[in-house]
Amino acid sequence: MLNGILKMAVSKVKVGRLKRVFLLNVNRLRRHYYPYLRRKTPLFSHINIQTTSYCTRRCSFCALGDPARARIKHKMDEGLFRKIIDDLEGLDYSGRVSLFEINEPLSDERICAFVGYVKKKLPKAFQFLNTNGDLLTLELLDGLFTNGLDHLIMSCYDDRVLQKSKELVARRRYYCTVQDKGKDQFFFHDNRGGHVKGLFMLRPVVNMFCERVYKQLYIKPDGKVVSCVADHDDVNYMGNVGDSSVKDIWFSEKFEEIREKLRRGDRAFSPLCVNCNYAGEGGIYRVPKLRRLLKRIGCQSR
Repeated sequence: MLNGILKMAVSKVKVGRLKRVFLLNVNRLRRHYYPYLRRKTPLFSHINIQTTSYCTRRCSFCALGDPARARIKHKMDEGLFRKIIDDLEGLDYSGRVSLFEINEPLSDERICAFVGYVKKKLPKAFQFLNTNGDLLTLELLDGLFTNGLDHLIMSCYDDRVLQKSKELVARRRYYCTVQDKGKDQFFFHDNRGGHVKGLFMLRPVVNMFCERVYKQLYIKPDGKVVSCVADHDDVNYMGNVGDSSVKDIWFSEKFEEIREKLRRGDRAFSPLCVNCNYAGEGGIYRVPKLRRLLKRIGCQSR
């Protein structure tokens, strides 16, 4: 089906720069969706390991904005963390490793040592962190990159953190870019499994394919694996890495059952998924957008 759609699309686009750009996007689309449409589960390309559940902020768009939830603090056992990374080493993992989920990663005093262990065991992996900047210092920044961090994003929620970011940029030791400069307010289109309510510009709840269960693995401080970053209450519980290997959980029958339902666009099986409006990533690479594009250039998808 996918190849039929792509062939028709390419035949309708005229020769020239437009066709070259379109071919590039078509090839990306094929690479992005082919593993899902042929019903063969690939190994995840992203893994989030939440080493602590603590955060310094109480944002309205986050589960930790709930004071009752924020009071419950968990910290991952170091032995469990090493076991997870050792499992990944056995898989020769080379994707993205993020030592956080919805928490503030720098609140874990072991973060530099953990980054170093990941670098030692998974030298081909890409390490990425996202911080609110509250706890970031020049010494900690040096420690993270010295131990093997590849990319750091700092979200500036107030003037104090903004000033700190300017000082880091002025230091010129690391390559820095500034995104969304001058914006004071953002609109969220993803309701995070129905947890985000009352924010303007939220998309309606959808009933369609979701690629998260094919590409990302989420592990909580106690070792629990869930199907999605929005699963704060273990609704779609997949297993525990303290009892099973990362590989066995990822390719388990339970995970495959969820993938098959989401592949068909059926979200009714889960109270988490049925209330979610997440519609996928990739801009032009998403099938709904491709279908609209085909219609505009005179194609009919089949």
